[in-house]
Amino acid sequence: MLNTGHISTNTAAGELFSRHGFTPNRYYHGMKRELAAGLPPITDAKGIDIVPYSPALDEQARYVKNESFKDHWATTQRTPEQWRHEISGSVSFRPDLSYLALDTESGDAADGSAVGVILTKYYEADTEASGRRDAYIAIIGTLRAARGRGVATALLGTALHAARAAGLDTASLGVDSQNPTGALGIYERAGLAVKDTWINYSRRL
Repeated sequence: MLNTGHISTNTAAGELFSRHGFTPNRYYHGMKRELAAGLPPITDAKGIDIVPYSPALDEQARYVKNESFKDHWATTQRTPEQWRHEISGSVSFRPDLSYLALDTESGDAADGSAVGVILTKYYEADTEASGRRDAYIAIIGTLRAARGRGVATALLGTALHAARAAGLDTASLGVDSQNPTGALGIYERAGLAVKDTWINYSRRL
């Protein structure tokens, strides 16, 4: 299988791919919102404690990402080495704008297991190009067993308020339009709006 893609406004690219036997099979939305005003309230999720990311919780964060994305199209498990390269060891990672959701139903929050995660990045090159500081939400996920409890909403609200307090101007993320968890609706309710769409094409060999 060969995969490629283009921004939806680049219709010429779509025509080129189609002529060579590629067909569109997935649509990814880039979403963004201003942080200056109108942020959603920080909500609670029953039996959940939202805590800041720390290196001590890094392995739990990786586990939640791997498990929560198992039912997403074309995703792969991240090894510890890949995780450090892409996330926790990346110069763009903002641990101060990243959080985990710990399940406290069974006892002390300090002993809770992570059931959700939101991890944020900041790209200096984007700020140099645009003049604006954006909190890019690289990962947000909730374990299947904890879905429906408001975990993602609580994590997102916490991260958005933290980003504004840190002086950032906008928040953005990417989402599969066919995300099976209903993530698109969660993001829209938090005030994020679709700004652009990437179309993925594939061709069987």
